[in-house]
Amino acid sequence: MTALAFFASKPPTHAEHRPTARTMHLMDWLPIFSSPFAVHLNGLHTPMLIDVANTRLAVDAVAFPPDKTPLWLHPLEEDGWTHAHNAVRGELSVMNKVLKVIGDRPLAEWEVSSLRTWWENHLVHVHDHHYNEDAIFTPFMATRFHVPAKLTTDHVPLVAKLDALSRRIDALRAGATVGDLRSEWSRYDKMMRPHLFEEEQVALPLLRAYFEPKEVGALVEKILGSAPPVALGSFLYFMGGTKEACSKFMENEGIPWFVWYLAFSGHLAVYHEKMVKHAEALLSGVPPPPDASNLPVAPLGVALAAILASLTLYRRRRAASKSLGLNVVAVPPSPSHKTLSPTRKFTRPRIC
Repeated sequence: MTALAFFASKPPTHAEHRPTARTMHLMDWLPIFSSPFAVHLNGLHTPMLIDVANTRLAVDAVAFPPDKTPLWLHPLEEDGWTHAHNAVRGELSVMNKVLKVIGDRPLAEWEVSSLRTWWENHLVHVHDHHYNEDAIFTPFMATRFHVPAKLTTDHVPLVAKLDALSRRIDALRAGATVGDLRSEWSRYDKMMRPHLFEEEQVALPLLRAYFEPKEVGALVEKILGSAPPVALGSFLYFMGGTKEACSKFMENEGIPWFVWYLAFSGHLAVYHEKMVKHAEALLSGVPPPPDASNLPVAPLGVALAAILASLTLYRRRRAASKSLGLNVVAVPPSPSHKTLSPTRKFTRPRIC
């Protein structure tokens, strides 16, 4: 799924990592590589910008050459990492629309409450996404190729922006307007989208070149088994939100159909309750219905057992395909890794 990170001897301060005009530009990647690349920003259809067969970034090109791409049977746009980014982009678009619809009129008390609830759950989602990148995938990728530093340093201004947005939303009161919040959100949107794009254009192709699907599958298992319901719910919602819409992803990952009923549908229900109903209320101008109780979320043990069973089938299927005979690389311990924000704990936040 998603995934990147950082190496730092101490948590840098926001002042040390203030966003600049250069912070989010894809052109900053280009000196890393040995040949020029044409940059065509076209969303998920943008062509790959790097030659993954170039071993300049390899840690050990003899032991682990970048020759695994043919083993990946589904395209980049169907990758779980891309779907995770689509969920973040989807929430960016939802709040853009909400703030535009509200305009400059004073907020009602229920609107303040819905904005806060939606934002709190967006924070859970984004911090979980960053956790997966910071603590799981980047150390993993760094065992075989040198992860470009920009993938890690871009999280610093993003976390600072999240903190700034939290302060603005916490300060909202009935009768206030959202003009300043809308401007802050626009800056956040313009920072996040290029960052997600660069990960897809650089890190994802490199990951597929240096690792077999079964190796990455072990990390996917870890992420799916511990994702907060609202984060996994967002992942599924912006994939289409139905068993039929998500079936291709499940097929690609070897996840059997019954996992939808044992786990995924419950996470999707949580997402509707925690986020969708509040966004719809803010867009319609009608207060949301009361909070639901007894949401159909499978107990953690049941959900985790279903996911583990499905990924066991995934590994068996992959083992039957052509293999390069490499050992699975475990995620290395990283006690020296620190957060990129003084206000951010290196734990997976859970509020739902």
